[in-house]
Amino acid sequence: LVTEFGLSIYKDHQTVTLQEMPEKAPMGQLPRSIELVLEHDLVDRIKPGDRVQVVGVYRALATSSTGQSSTSGLFKTVVLVNNAMILGRDVSHLTFSPQDIRTIRELA
Repeated sequence: LVTEFGLSIYKDHQTVTLQEMPEKAPMGQLPRSIELVLEHDLVDRIKPGDRVQVVGVYRALATSSTGQSSTSGLFKTVVLVNNAMILGRDVSHLTFSPQDIRTIRELA
């Protein structure tokens, strides 16, 4: 077996579980959860315990653990995330130097 370098394509991929905020869950019920799939630049943006708002595509996957199509009628549901924003992150403590402001204006 000979390995050929440079012919593989890699991408960042992360699967996380999103849970409903406990204070917004109906009384007497456990918070619901769903699996999120993050790829490329979204990987490692979300940390455990963060409160986030996500935008994505809700997808039903109809494959079994053996890789064959399932006929049982049960589907695994995931959200393919397009954007993730962390709620409550305070950006008021950021300070910009005059050089930073000049660079931002040049790029604008």
